[in-house]
Amino acid sequence: VHVPEKFKHLAPSDYAPGAATDRLVGFVDFAPTLLSLAGVKPPDWMQGHAFMGTHAAPPQRYQFGFRGRMDERYDLVRTVRNGRFIYIRNFRPDLIYGQYLAYMFETPTTQVWKRLYDSGKLQPPQTYFWQTKPPEELYDLLNDRDEVRNLANTAEHQAVLSELRRALREHLLAIRDVGFLPEA
Repeated sequence: VHVPEKFKHLAPSDYAPGAATDRLVGFVDFAPTLLSLAGVKPPDWMQGHAFMGTHAAPPQRYQFGFRGRMDERYDLVRTVRNGRFIYIRNFRPDLIYGQYLAYMFETPTTQVWKRLYDSGKLQPPQTYFWQTKPPEELYDLLNDRDEVRNLANTAEHQAVLSELRRALREHLLAIRDVGFLPEA
């Protein structure tokens, strides 16, 4: 984000031109931030947190994400991350990551990848996309940016797993996540 000099007073306190930040920000934060930049306090019912402007919220400890309807397919995945770890809860572990989506199979690379998988010519982690998901995943984004080594079942990561599991549950209840209601 570039903040012109005349609007510097609306920038976060840790803002520095040309610098990077590790502040957790997501798409859901854009609407409250736009309101805050316009001098309007975001309503309490609005999800997300303003990261700039006159009504900027303090930096958030967690960032939340989801996967639900994908064109003609359905999935139910919820995520939470802190500055280092990401926790992924797959509520439909019976489904593969790479469910068939018509538009996705229009690309030649997807077709080749699937053919190679079906013919047994791939090795993990190349195969993971075409296989079912574990119920829980935990990745150390500092040491595994590609999210390949799932740490959810390792003894040394149970504390962070519990922390992020609890944070996700509290968030889902707080926002009354309607993704758990059957579409029918």
